[in-house]
Amino acid sequence: MLAILVWLWNNKGREIIRIGDSELKRSREYGLFSRSRIYQTSNIGKLRVSDLSPTSLEMGGGMEFWGLSGGAITFEYGQGIAKFGLGIDEAEASKIIQIIISRYENLT
Repeated sequence: MLAILVWLWNNKGREIIRIGDSELKRSREYGLFSRSRIYQTSNIGKLRVSDLSPTSLEMGGGMEFWGLSGGAITFEYGQGIAKFGLGIDEAEASKIIQIIISRYENLT
């Protein structure tokens, strides 16, 4: 099953982020399949560029290695951490964060 998900993500996958006044929705679409998560913006803090060093990927292991989780943008959510921005580099992540914060100051 993992091989199928990796193949679908690499060939048909896309990540969609929608931000409104009260929520951030992250959707990951894998061809016919999709997974979504909704975050209340009132519980989001410390939006920042993720540590993308090779050691962080090795230590994180799991699905980040296969490109099925994680991302270049990190934020704190409640007691945990969430990530999005699969397939973008640090410069792109930084620019996206600047745009998000200019429109939604409460996410800093």
